[in-house]
Amino acid sequence: MKKFIAYILSVLIFFISCLSAAAMNSEKTSEIFTDDGVWKYTVIGESNAEITDYLGTEKNISMPEKIDDYTVTSIGSAAFYNSDIEKITLSSSIDSIGWWAFYGCKNLSSVKLNDGLNTIEYGAFMNCRKLKEIVVPYTVFSIGEDAFGVSCSTSKNINDHYSKKTVSKQSYSYNKSFIIKGYKGTFSEKYAQNHNLTFESISAILFCDADLNGTVDDDDIILMKKYIGEKQKLNESQIRNCDVDGDTLVTPSDISLIEKYVMNEIPQSELPVAKNIESRTDFLYGKTMYCDGDSVAKGTGTNILGSDFYSYCNYITDTYNMTSVNKSVAGTTIAKQKNKTSPDDRSILERVREMKGNYDIVLLEGGFNDLFQKVKIGEVTDINDKSGNYNEYTTAGALESICYFLNENYADSLKLFVLCHTRNENPYQYKYWNTITEVLKKWNIAYVDISSETDFCDINDEITTQYFMYNKEKKKGDGIHPLAYAAKKIYGPVIADKLNELFLKKVNVSFDDESIELGLGESFYQSPVISEQYEGYSSRWSSDNPSVATINSNGEVVARGMGKTTIRYCTNDGKTASYSVSVKFMAMDLVLDSTKLNLKCGQTHTISTSFLNGTTAYHISFSSSDSSVADVSPDKGIITAVGVGKSVITCRTPSGVVAQCTVSVQ
Repeated sequence: MKKFIAYILSVLIFFISCLSAAAMNSEKTSEIFTDDGVWKYTVIGESNAEITDYLGTEKNISMPEKIDDYTVTSIGSAAFYNSDIEKITLSSSIDSIGWWAFYGCKNLSSVKLNDGLNTIEYGAFMNCRKLKEIVVPYTVFSIGEDAFGVSCSTSKNINDHYSKKTVSKQSYSYNKSFIIKGYKGTFSEKYAQNHNLTFESISAILFCDADLNGTVDDDDIILMKKYIGEKQKLNESQIRNCDVDGDTLVTPSDISLIEKYVMNEIPQSELPVAKNIESRTDFLYGKTMYCDGDSVAKGTGTNILGSDFYSYCNYITDTYNMTSVNKSVAGTTIAKQKNKTSPDDRSILERVREMKGNYDIVLLEGGFNDLFQKVKIGEVTDINDKSGNYNEYTTAGALESICYFLNENYADSLKLFVLCHTRNENPYQYKYWNTITEVLKKWNIAYVDISSETDFCDINDEITTQYFMYNKEKKKGDGIHPLAYAAKKIYGPVIADKLNELFLKKVNVSFDDESIELGLGESFYQSPVISEQYEGYSSRWSSDNPSVATINSNGEVVARGMGKTTIRYCTNDGKTASYSVSVKFMAMDLVLDSTKLNLKCGQTHTISTSFLNGTTAYHISFSSSDSSVADVSPDKGIITAVGVGKSVITCRTPSGVVAQCTVSVQ
């Protein structure tokens, strides 16, 4: 009876987990048809809608701003897939265009995008062969790969050389004559340059520059506040410059962002519309990397006509000139398997334990074969259990052993686990993926979830076939094994971005002196201290109160007026550091801790200086009248008795105030 009850409970738990997984994967899956049958959409949140399909017959379309009292804010993945539309105008409410949204619209020749649009996802206008140009609004800050001007064709039923599995083969070509029209200084210009497309400038934008004088400072903030208070008018160019959150309006939200930017509390990359304009620092070049996983990391399905395997590991290695080792094996599990004798039957755990040498990066992936071979999932041990003794024949236990090994032997290496795509057709996969992430969180190992980062699977059979290994039975791509193009364009960049993000987290920027005092008119400089190798980045300096102290682009501070200010340093990656500056009158009276000293040869003494209240000096110089008797460090005032005799130590402020100490050496 107990066994029967346990069985029933296990079935219920599995059923509930499947329902939960389905719910997790279908937050927007309840599609609704409009009464006229023209649109299909899903509700997002309480008041917004995403268009998921167009079912009408009109060729010239103006997108509605409202559908059934919901505001249309996005166009979903493949929403206009292979549509016969010829012209389309987006409504002002739309802020994003999804993956492959207009894929295969062969007659589409005119697209009017709206101000307020922020994101154009991967392949949005792929295979729109009649589309020759597009005007990109200034508010767009993200454009996916292959969004414009790409034509592709697919050959099916080709056997890969290695395993004789059936794959697809793609032929892609950019339309080099495609024209992007946009605003100079926005992301559309950068995108065109990076993808070798023609860019035609409508006008120029300098974000945050409200007064159009070419600089960004407090005057711009004052002008914006006057505009919001209806005491000042702004023209269209000024409004575009000030709209840094990309909603087409100038609001207190924009002022708050610009204030933080001016004060160097955030970099330009934190301003929504400008966040992709300035390149981030790349930490990956020249690194060493160890890769291990299953057929996805191996590159199964890419070994066409005898060419080498190609996976995201290859993309990262080739792109960043890395030295790498890839030990991935098709069909391998994370967990150990009983009665396995072939070297290819060994688990990822067993191979990881054989790692030799030093690696900057350890990149792991797996779990599909644990799922397919119905390996017992197991339980994640208590958060405090770091004993290293786990059930390695379960997915959870084996992964814990991997984490334990890496923690013991590769503590300084950057570690990342890749969670490949979750498939709607196998909801039990979520239980494995959730267990894997639970283990990784326990051991504080980062992971990247491809499904959450991309919209890559289950779009439709044609698109799936172009990016995944071909499945003869299903007559489409399998949605599991990405082909080489997918590894280059989707998997690789996503994983590389995550690795770069992890390297950036290790960087710390600070100053040795967190607080200094300067005399009026004095200058000062201190270099930021970088805790990790950090090259190729750009930075900005600023002073919260320039009337007290100004700072130039090289970080040199000049004391201008009495008071306090904060000097801030900010990199293009968002790393910030600051120190405070207090400015007082330049010292008119300099007092030493003693005017006479008796020292023996070899002894040292540090002169202590003080000033009258309200006066100060940072740069005090020290000199000796006879360094063969008493030497002194020129900036620290450390006296060293060298030989018998007398010497006068002179202390001098930048304003010429002098104090002296006579040193007698016996």
